[in-house]
Amino acid sequence: MGVRGPLVICRCRQWRVGSAVLWDLILVITLSGSSVSAQTAQIDPLAEVNGETITVKDLEDALGAKLAKLEEQIYLLKRLELDGLISQKLLAQEAATRKFRSRRC
Repeated sequence: MGVRGPLVICRCRQWRVGSAVLWDLILVITLSGSSVSAQTAQIDPLAEVNGETITVKDLEDALGAKLAKLEEQIYLLKRLELDGLISQKLLAQEAATRKFRSRRC
């Protein structure tokens, strides 16, 4: 998704570079979702096998690296989509100020 050729004006590129850290922070906070209820859910039983419980934490520990990789992919997907949406909005706003019309297929 990223910057697409010369259609993006300099002002937009500067905004993108300056705001990259801000958007990363927003996404990290959104994705982390750590709260008291989330911590409580870690010890809630998911299953019981002959009297032994399996908790969310047990499952996450067993998944380990697989779960971390999926979470990273989700983060990157959201970041790319957000970048695309930002680019669309900025281009539409710039087109409006220059009185261009956009055509949708």
